[in-house]
Amino acid sequence: MIKIVIIDDEENILNIVENIVKKAMENKIEIYTYLSVKKFWTDFEEKMDFDIVISDVEMPEIGGIELGKRIKGKKSDIYLIYLTSYSMYAVQSYEIEAYQYILKENMQYRLPIVLSSLINKFEKDKDKFRFIGSPMNKEKIYYKEIIYMCKEKTSKYVRFVTTRGIYKERITLTQIIKELGSAEFLLTERGYVVNVNHLDGIKENLITMDNGEQIIISRSNLKRVKEQINLYRGRL
Repeated sequence: MIKIVIIDDEENILNIVENIVKKAMENKIEIYTYLSVKKFWTDFEEKMDFDIVISDVEMPEIGGIELGKRIKGKKSDIYLIYLTSYSMYAVQSYEIEAYQYILKENMQYRLPIVLSSLINKFEKDKDKFRFIGSPMNKEKIYYKEIIYMCKEKTSKYVRFVTTRGIYKERITLTQIIKELGSAEFLLTERGYVVNVNHLDGIKENLITMDNGEQIIISRSNLKRVKEQINLYRGRL
């Protein structure tokens, strides 16, 4: 069951959003509503098992953008959806990899569409996995857990950096890319393949992943990489 959090300091707005979500999603989800950011944060730190957070941007205890940064710092694979009356926050929301930014005046129409797209993504992702490791010791790893993969320079192994640890397998990157066959995996540089869903940002010729590691991109590949990232995100 997909767990959705709704946070807004205005009770009437909170109720409206909850009703929109219930109507759009029927029985596919569990909904948790919060008038207080502090109460949400207490529950989040105890469980950390929420999948989607729908949050107002302007709230008295802590703003939605700052809250999003803290959430991503604890659980990078959570999806953030911002609701606000002001378009000026759009740039900030994308800086922290928010999934969507929706004006409240459009939420009756936009929110069900965005949620439906996300639910479909969850349904597809839950079945995507691969067994990684040696023939005698293989581990089941879901695609969404892979942060990046790289070819080890002094061996014939590929290193898989995941949210659960580091794994190695004797295989080529070309074989891996072909086997995965999934648009979220992007060859950024010779020897490196990143999962776009774990991308934290690009600055100059450095990609920063959500585990804090940085990967250098040659300037000749930078334009192509950015275009492919934008193309992938545009499909979601």
